[in-house]
Parts: sequence; structure tokens; C-alpha cells
Amino acid sequence: MAFEKTVDVTSFDVMPDSTIKPSALFRYYQEIAGGHLDSLGLDFNTMREKKCVFVITRMKTIFYSRIKRYDKVDIKTSSRGIKGAVFTRDYKVLGGSEMLAEASTQWALIDLETRRICRPSVYADYFAVSEALCSFSDIRKIIFDSEFDSEYRYKVVFGDIDENLHMNNTRYTDICLDAIGGTGNGFIGEISIDFLAEARLGDELVIRYKNEDGKYLFSAENLTNGKHCFNAEIKIR
Repeated sequence: MAFEKTVDVTSFDVMPDSTIKPSALFRYYQEIAGGHLDSLGLDFNTMREKKCVFVITRMKTIFYSRIKRYDKVDIKTSSRGIKGAVFTRDYKVLGGSEMLAEASTQWALIDLETRRICRPSVYADYFAVSEALCSFSDIRKIIFDSEFDSEYRYKVVFGDIDENLHMNNTRYTDICLDAIGGTGNGFIGEISIDFLAEARLGDELVIRYKNEDGKYLFSAENLTNGKHCFNAEIKIR
């Protein structure tokens, strides 16, 4: 069953051009996914008692129109079911009858103690395929075929950390946009991210990036634990 919520875009959710920050939209996605889980009896506290938590592993969002300050938007989410260890969740963002954005995301169930992926078959009945909200179904893995020419360093601070004791997934696009100095006069058309390994308080990241005619490519390494943290693509037009 799909889950829907109407949100009002606030003045502190937007960039200097009054367009919504991607991270703000992703926080709405996160909150609405949480509301959907609550409605299924899989709320945060219940899952913590089971010593497991859902974490996002991959996402792709396409923006069709600017979402502006004080806009009222309807965000709808539904499940595409479970395949192997992966839960797929779609989103649709509407302004009246106009499609403003859509997204597909992949999630895994993580053991809080071991930080390892759990087999999710016990929850299969909760995530039967409902309404397909997204026009694309497969999110490809981000692969780079050339070297990066710039880098940006970032240290994870307290304000980045969420209840799962790692940097919240919505922060990654902020860091990427910080690295390139924002969007200029452009419009973000598409964002894809592969979340590869978590970053914790105090971790130091190096984000390597390059611009290929408006498509910015990012690859982040966690210098503290030596792991590849994330890959991302942001298309600005």
C-alpha cells in the first residue's frame, strides 16, 4: 500500500535561488518512509528492539521542475518489494497534478551490533509490491572510467550524526555541493548516489570530483577507516 504526505517547503529548506536543497527533499523522503514503516508496525523503536535498522544503499532522483520556497507538495511512497537482501522504495513528488520529481531507492536491513546486512525474508509480507510510482526501475551502479582532477576534504561533525550513530544519508549531497561551490545559475536535474560504507563522528573524508560538461562525478574515501564511502553523480543544466 502506498503512503502519502503533504509538506510545505520552508524558507530554511531552500538554496540562495529559492529552490529546495536536495538534502531537504531527501529528509522529506526519509521522514515519509518512516511514516510508512510506522503504519506497518515497523517503527524505529520496534526495529531497535529487534536490533536492526533500515539503511539506504543506493538512490536516484530526477527533478522535472523547480520546487520553490513555500510550495505545497504531495510526496507519495510505495514498495517495489524485496529482491535478495534489497528493499526497493519509490517516491513521487507532485505539485497539484504536475510531476516535480521522482525517485527510486534501495535499502538494506542492518544488524545494529555487527553492522552486517541481515536477510530480510521475515519482512517480505510487509513489503509486497504495491503501486509502481517511478518511471524507472533499475538504479545502475555508478562506475567511473577516468581520473578525478579536484578534491575536497571534510571532517564528520556532530551535526551530521543521526540516531544510527553515523552521518545521515541526506548530508552527502550537501557535501558534494559544498565541494563544487553550489549550482551557480544552473538547475539540478538528476542526482544518483551509491552509499558504500558509513561515516562516523570525527571521520575524515576526501571527496575527489570532476566536471564532465555539467555532470559532476564524486568519489569519497574515508581516510579514517580506509573504506570507500560513497560515489555520486549530480547533473546540473
